[in-house]
Parts: sequence; C-alpha cells; structure tokens
Amino acid sequence: EMYETVDLLKSIIDSKTKEFKELQKYLSPKHNIILTGCGSSYHACLFGQHLFGQIGINARAVIASEGDCVLPIIGSGTTILVLSQSGETIDSLDFVIKAKAKGAYIVSLTNVRHSSLDRLADIALDLGVGIEVAVASTKAFIFMQMFFVRLIATLGKIDLSGDLNMYLKSLTDLYKESGKKRAKVLAKKFVKSQSLFIVSKGDLIPLGYEAALKFKEIGYLFTENIVSGELKHGPLALINKDSLCLTLNRSNSKEMKHTVSEINARGGKVEEVSLPDLGMLTSLYGANFIHLVSFYHSILLDH
Repeated sequence: EMYETVDLLKSIIDSKTKEFKELQKYLSPKHNIILTGCGSSYHACLFGQHLFGQIGINARAVIASEGDCVLPIIGSGTTILVLSQSGETIDSLDFVIKAKAKGAYIVSLTNVRHSSLDRLADIALDLGVGIEVAVASTKAFIFMQMFFVRLIATLGKIDLSGDLNMYLKSLTDLYKESGKKRAKVLAKKFVKSQSLFIVSKGDLIPLGYEAALKFKEIGYLFTENIVSGELKHGPLALINKDSLCLTLNRSNSKEMKHTVSEINARGGKVEEVSLPDLGMLTSLYGANFIHLVSFYHSILLDH
C-alpha cells in the first residue's frame, strides 16, 4: 500500500479539482471551519489547519472524540470537514450527528463510497486511493494531506506543478533500493531503544505526531512527539545519555540547530531526518519516508 503512492500521485498530477470550486463558498474566512478525524486522519487535519492559516483562513482541528468541547460554538455558519478512511469511525460519526443537528454544513472525505459518513454529509468527497487493508494507515494519510494541499492551492491560487513533479521524482527515488537502504539503516538504530523522542516544528509538527503513532502501533515503541520550541519547557528534563531523539527538518533549514545542541548537551543521541524542500508537499514526502522506516523497524523486531 505504501508503494502504491507513486502511481496514485501520477494520476493526481493529471487530474482536475472541480470539486473544490463547490467547496469554496463554505470555506471562506467568514465561516467557522472545523476539521475533524481520529488517529492519522486527525493528524491530517492538523496539517490542514496549518495550511489554512497560511492563506489567512482560520480553521480548527479537533479530535472527533473530543468534539463536544466545540459544540457550543457550532451553528449554521459552521463547516465541518470530517476525514475518515473507512467512513465508519464511530467517534467521527457521533460528533457529525451532533454538529449536523445544530445546523453545521458537513463535508466528508472518505475512502469508502456510500459509507455512513458519506450518507450524513452535505458534500461527500471520495479519497479514491483504493482499499487500505492495513490497520496502520499509509496511502490514505498521504492523500488526506494531498487533499488539503490541493484545496489550499485552489483557494490561494497557488501553482503546485513544480512541487508536484519534484515530489514524484523524490518519491520514486525513495522506493528504489538506495532509498530503502537509507530507511533500513535508520530503522536499525531504533531496534534496541525502549523509547524515542521525535522533535518537530512548523508544518512538520503533524508529521511528528504521525511518526510517533506509527512507531507505537506497529513497533510497540514508546514514542513522544515534542514541538521544538517546547523542548525547553519541561521535556528536556527527560533527556539523558540513554535518550534517542529523531528530528524532522528541511535539508535547507537551520531551525533545528539549537534544539540539537540542547539535546547533545544533556548527552542525548540525535538522528536527524533532513527532508527535501518540496513546499507544502514536504510533509507528504516525510510521511512516505517515516512509514518506510517504521515498517522496517517492525520487521526487524519480528512483529
């Protein structure tokens, strides 16, 4: 399912975005926009929240199981964008039913046509990445992020053609033997670890949470994502000579330099993941790489 991403990406590059034109009137700055989902779908919502902010539109990512906390501010001017691979996620269904009863406009993005969420939605969008059998989401998560990238590009009138082609080239290279070897080498470094800290920043923060989830659910490794700027506000106290930290950053950025020095000063070991700068698509490539690393990590542990 991970490797299917390349062919799916090729089809995306050649496709149109007609459905986004219908969405535009429900996603303006005057609307109360809530993005919701569970697990990897929620991480995609966090990514979407960041991108909306970049074009001056306020959108709020909410974990579906905690949707009750925003029910008092939901009304007829609210647009709920709900993400679910199966379209049957019970927490998402529960929240959407309550929000719809208060007059919210519901847009669903699922990978299963005619699912329960689709039937509840005012606009039902098809993720269209084919059946995802694995419990640990890979291609669905990637293309939920891609949905937000293309939506924001449409709303913000941003040309994605160059970044899309660079992403395709980078992804094709990743799935060659040299790219797989790089993932395996990194995975081996985590085999004897009892815990892992991931440090992320900016639009890569949702990737940090997704990476932590993958190491937990298929590697059974205690993993915590820490926002870079928050490291000094408590979490740094946990770093010692036995700590292993994974930083996520763009290859052309120096933003993690101080963070790495703080970890090193406490004796912690740092593995740096330097991602190619692909604009809004950097996080997607990062997820492709991290999914591969966590996959090999699980195999090395005989899971």
